[in-house]
Amino acid sequence: MTAAALVAALLMAGAAQAAEGVLERAEQALAEAAPRARIAALTGALAAQEAALADARAALRAAADRQSATRATLAARDGAAFAALAALRRIDAAPPLAWALHPAGPVAAARAAMTLADAAPALAAQAAAARGALRALQERADRGAAATARLRDALGALQALRETFASGRASEEETSATIRAIQAATGEVLCPHSAVGVHVAQDHLGTTPMVTLATAHPAKFPDAVEQASGIRPVLPARMADLFDRAERITRVENDLSQLQALVRKERTA
Repeated sequence: MTAAALVAALLMAGAAQAAEGVLERAEQALAEAAPRARIAALTGALAAQEAALADARAALRAAADRQSATRATLAARDGAAFAALAALRRIDAAPPLAWALHPAGPVAAARAAMTLADAAPALAAQAAAARGALRALQERADRGAAATARLRDALGALQALRETFASGRASEEETSATIRAIQAATGEVLCPHSAVGVHVAQDHLGTTPMVTLATAHPAKFPDAVEQASGIRPVLPARMADLFDRAERITRVENDLSQLQALVRKERTA
């Protein structure tokens, strides 16, 4: 029940109570009147009933007027409240949910508030989950952007290397064939790593002379060299006792500064 309806009900109750009192007094006067006076008493009772009905109608009109006035007042207040909410929204303020008014009146607003109170926790949980998902997506997007930037830098560095250096590869069969070919052509026995370099250099031969640097003695890979050339290489005389010498190992922690300090120390020793 709205406030205006409550006021109307109170006014109607007051008018009905007053009319009831008038009718009770008229009936009592009619019962106590002498037979000859009963006509006058009945006339008075009817007049009292008409007066009570007139008062009731007047009370109803007054209640209707007050109900209209109350509704107008509430509507004005609702308008002011919504205007305030709009103003707060424009200044990025966060009005509480309790300020939400229902245009149908206070009771409807109370019902709406109770509905919001029931729904708000679930909505808040869903909103929190949505915010969490958005944060996760943003973090993934940030990581993806960082990975893309690193990949772009790496591709740029690779392109710069390709513009400066040429490269190639050799299979195991090509490596063995190169060892045999160089041995047959020059008498030089190459290690597998040196043979790979010679093979790739031959693919890039042009008008400019090419110099290929050996990377190891063939005795470092005796089995592979023997399989390719039929010759088992031996260590040079200066290193003939290499496997009989004392083994020296210097252990360094996985730390760049310690490694740099060791290099500087050995360099000046």
